[in-house]
Amino acid sequence: MWSFWVRLFRADSVAILLIFCAFTEVSADVDFLRYFTKYEDSGLSGYNDQNINGIDEAQCAIECLTGTTTTTVPFGHCRSFDYVHSRTRCVLSREDKDTVSEALTPGSDFTYYQLNDPFSFFTKTTDAALNSYNTDLLPATNATECALHCLLGTTTVPTVNCLSFDYDKDNNRCVLSVEDGYTRPTGEVITNARFDFYQRNGPCDSSPCQHSGTCRNNFDSPETHSCSCTDGWAGDNCQTDLDGCSSNPCHADASCTDNPPPALDANCTCNPGYSGDGLVSGTGCSDVDGCSPNLCHAQATCTDNPPPALDANCTCNPGYTGDGLTSGAGCSGCGHCAPGTVCDPVTGLCHYGCLAPWTGESCQQIRAEVMQSPMDVTVSLNQPAVLTCAGRGGPMPT
Repeated sequence: MWSFWVRLFRADSVAILLIFCAFTEVSADVDFLRYFTKYEDSGLSGYNDQNINGIDEAQCAIECLTGTTTTTVPFGHCRSFDYVHSRTRCVLSREDKDTVSEALTPGSDFTYYQLNDPFSFFTKTTDAALNSYNTDLLPATNATECALHCLLGTTTVPTVNCLSFDYDKDNNRCVLSVEDGYTRPTGEVITNARFDFYQRNGPCDSSPCQHSGTCRNNFDSPETHSCSCTDGWAGDNCQTDLDGCSSNPCHADASCTDNPPPALDANCTCNPGYSGDGLVSGTGCSDVDGCSPNLCHAQATCTDNPPPALDANCTCNPGYTGDGLTSGAGCSGCGHCAPGTVCDPVTGLCHYGCLAPWTGESCQQIRAEVMQSPMDVTVSLNQPAVLTCAGRGGPMPT
């Protein structure tokens, strides 16, 4: 059971009421019944301090919390209320079933609401204060009144935005704040024996914001939270890596790799066979030219092989033979011309015949024959050769 009675004369009560009304602004969009425990078909008999007719249960809850239209049960003194459905009547009480230790009276026309301990909505840190985030300063007889101010909201700090308060124990003052230990987590709740720090309980207590995101409670109905994410993260709870590839920064012939947080960009790598920075906004990706530098012989034609190949093909020009490579056999023309024959350096042809036994346009072939009377012939080729054998005539004698 909690206690927050303030023993004041009636004149003082009115003064407190006037001060409170000057600072309090109740939002019609907030469900203030959530601060009460509800008992259907029941009532607290014999403790009817103030009757207010013609309002609904939600309005009755506001009357109990604020005392805005009554001096009989002023701010900070209402513990419970009965609602009489048939008469749309609100019955405020300075007592509750626990303070009088009496059971509720059954009755289908009644619903009993008991105000929960205001401190149950806060987590207290003794001898501490939230440094430098003093949004609204109010007079308060005790910490309970301060808690009610935060729950109800003020003109400066609406109820959905009040996240915490400092209670000044030396001067009986309440310091409301739109910040708390979640929104200001870097050691800004400091030790101070003059104050007690109260942080409002809410969705942020379960640490929903991932990857070091900052959580802020929103005390609307229903209560929600919002996350301010660190660089590289997004989503309601900062659970999603911001994909640097989602904006398609890479060339069509490049692959994209998202850089992990806190980076916001991506790496673009040209596919095999291409070169460049890979960026759409940069040099992009170009086919790697296997003919640059040219690895082919002067009498060979270079043909670049398409990606992903990085090389090229070298083909000896007409009249020349070889692998076409400057690092290989190259290209040879006018292989074995007859003595005194002029070799055409362009076509690689011997104009006046070949040196025996060579034949062909470039004098680089030897005709092979099979004779009845074989004879050994040794020819030095001094180069690779391909031999093709063909037979003619009748069968060999046995």
